[in-house]
Amino acid sequence: MNDLERDLLQLNLLYLQCARQWAQFKPNQARIQLGLPQTAINLLAQTQLLDIQQLADPHLLQFQPRGTPKQFVELIKSRGNGFNKLSYYLTSVSTRQN
Repeated sequence: MNDLERDLLQLNLLYLQCARQWAQFKPNQARIQLGLPQTAINLLAQTQLLDIQQLADPHLLQFQPRGTPKQFVELIKSRGNGFNKLSYYLTSVSTRQN
């Protein structure tokens, strides 16, 4: 596993642990903040930690922003100078995908 895959594994693991905890104790927050459907909330609430660790494998799990590529680009554009190059790149990528 390379460095990027290890980083993604950690990111996925943190996300899933947070989602599991919210599913167990604050299911409405899991639904609103993470955009999880009720079925996923119910399953996550019952999932064992070992299963969470296996699900976190970056080859199995990939997260993306909830908004459309266009919304993501607009958010970046609204942030100012530091984001201009990224915004330009994402605009060209989202234009090709749409």
